[in-house]
Amino acid sequence: MPKLFWDTEDGQHPSDVVSSSSSGTVAMEHDVSPEMHAKRILPMAGYVGINASAEKMPEKYEKQLAGRAVTLNERKYGQPVADLFSAVIDAMTSLHVPVASVDSPNGVITSDWIRKGENSINTPNMIGYTRHRFVVRVYRAGAELGHATRLEVHVIGQLYESSKWVDKKLVRNVSEELIVSVEEQLAAMQQRGSAGQ
Repeated sequence: MPKLFWDTEDGQHPSDVVSSSSSGTVAMEHDVSPEMHAKRILPMAGYVGINASAEKMPEKYEKQLAGRAVTLNERKYGQPVADLFSAVIDAMTSLHVPVASVDSPNGVITSDWIRKGENSINTPNMIGYTRHRFVVRVYRAGAELGHATRLEVHVIGQLYESSKWVDKKLVRNVSEELIVSVEEQLAAMQQRGSAGQ
């Protein structure tokens, strides 16, 4: 029968220790590749959005959006940045949206491509298919925007035509489902907070 609990020294490798760094992240130190190590760094709530600016999106995300067929849906909330950021990740998970990257200091979450289409599964015809990806930004706005926590959902849209994917704004408002799910997650957080008091 496998052990379900270990003694203090049992089951630990010397490198399996939790350490905290000056950057405000907590990571497990282990013999893994740098890529895998980067994926295991967990953001501390106080560091979410510390580099986010109300003025503009970080440059690397601006480049991803520049010249693309992008739609934007914005909302503002009274919750802290960390709560809204967490709600976005939980919403994406609940909707089975493939998360590509989580940049907590800049308050940006990106998804991988999500493909939609009405064609029969038995007919491998891609005509009429669309796909999209989300670039979601969460940041604390300044006094000029009422000190609210802002949510921006940028959607990059593409249509499959002439045997390739072509940038095209989507007719469907695909960001609305994500925003509704984010608001459900925020409501659930509030209920858990009220129950704990």
